[in-house]
Order: sequence, then C-alpha cells, then structure tokens
Amino acid sequence: MFKQILYAHWKASHLVLLPLTLAAFALPMYSASHFSVTDFDVSSGFFPALAIVAGFAMAATAWQWDQQGKQIYAMSLPIHGWEYALLRMAAGSVALMVPVAALWLGSSASAIAASPPAGVVAYPHSLSLRFLNASVVAYAGWFALFSGRQRHQLIFAGGVLAFFVLSTLLASTFGIVDLSQKLLEFLLSSPGPFEVFTGSWRLLDV
Repeated sequence: MFKQILYAHWKASHLVLLPLTLAAFALPMYSASHFSVTDFDVSSGFFPALAIVAGFAMAATAWQWDQQGKQIYAMSLPIHGWEYALLRMAAGSVALMVPVAALWLGSSASAIAASPPAGVVAYPHSLSLRFLNASVVAYAGWFALFSGRQRHQLIFAGGVLAFFVLSTLLASTFGIVDLSQKLLEFLLSSPGPFEVFTGSWRLLDV
C-alpha cells in the first residue's frame, strides 16, 4: 500500500518538487559566489526559508487529494486512520529527500569549485544535515496542520494570529510583558523545537 500512496504523492507533488529541487541545487552556488569574510551573508537566510517552503509544499500535497475528496479515499481503506496518516507522512518524507539530496550535491560541488582562501572552510555536509533537519521539522509541523479539516485549520491560524496581535497591543498599551515575543524566543532558541532555523547557515565560514 505504501507504494501506491508514494506514487499518489509523487503525482500530486512533482510539479512543485522540480522547482524546489532546482532551487536547492542552485542556492549553495549562489551563496558561495556571494561569500564575504567581513560582510554578513544575506544569502544564508535563504536556506531556512527554502526548508520551510519545502516542508510546506510536501505537507500540502500530501493531503491535497484527501481534502478535495473529503477524506472518502482514506475512510475506504482497510486500515486505521493513524496507519494511513503514518503512510502519508512517510511518503512525503521520501519525496522531501529529493531537494535535500539536491542541496547536498550543490553544496559539495560549490565547496569544490569555490577554492576558498586560507582560513575559510567549506561545510557542505553540515549545511546539508542542517537543511535536512529543518525541512523535516517544517514538514512535520505543516503536516499536522494540513491533516485536519479546513475549518479547523482556519480556527487554528486565526487563533495564532489573534494571540500575536493581542499580545503586541497589550504590551505596547500597558507596558506588560509581550507574551508573543517570549514565545518566539522559546521556540527559536535552544532547546526550542525550531532552534534549527536559527544560527549560522553559511556554506563557507572561518
């Protein structure tokens, strides 16, 4: 059954998987060509952004046909719902490895072609592993969100937006602690779940 689900996911995602793979291969080359020892590497911020987009695309396409068919296909299968969700998640994870592999190939090729000056070291494997971790984290988060009904997705998104807006307004009006800022600091700093998206994403560094 996994083969059929993987094939279905491939059919749903191949049109977005191609540009993601090309971007993952080309981004390390762009980053290496714009590297500077003294200046901040703006291009390094594209790596976590691409990981988030890749995770979003694979999660959205994993549930695309189920959302359109109102889960009829999933309910017709002779397996439990949690088993079906695991198979769906596994199929998306396999597809996600395509842009990850492309980034590793692009990073390795860029590290060889860059000929960095003395004192500068290339980190193609570390960068690729970080991209893998970030993509999987993003995919897991988006997958959990898209697995619910569209009404529940809207309620969740509206609740998150309302929390951030209300926290910011209360902090600016009454001078109390901005809970949204504290939440972001917790999520993005160690040992927060999204800490992988912060820190250094440089392919070349001293």
